[in-house]
Amino acid sequence: MSLSIDTIFDESEMNTVKAIDERRKEMDNNNVDHPSHYNREGAMECVDEMELVFGRRAVIIFCLLNAWKYRYRAADKNGYEDLKKSDWYLAKYKELGGGKYVDAWGGPV
Repeated sequence: MSLSIDTIFDESEMNTVKAIDERRKEMDNNNVDHPSHYNREGAMECVDEMELVFGRRAVIIFCLLNAWKYRYRAADKNGYEDLKKSDWYLAKYKELGGGKYVDAWGGPV
């Protein structure tokens, strides 16, 4: 009899191992808070560069629209991860608006 991961663990243990492995992958490549594809080594994060290039108001709108997009598609695409992305964009939207919810012109909502 040869040993393999399938012969060492029962199904419940395998599910636990798979869950731990998935969690490690999430931690290694954080697709919500600071995804590697928006954080090039030695450069500023994309959303911060967007603020410099396009201005705070444009990024406030961008964040609000992205929050909407991720909530809208969550049930059909990435589920919980999309809901977390939506939360991230809402928090960034609020941060850029000085801790308040603001309209596209910077006024209070």
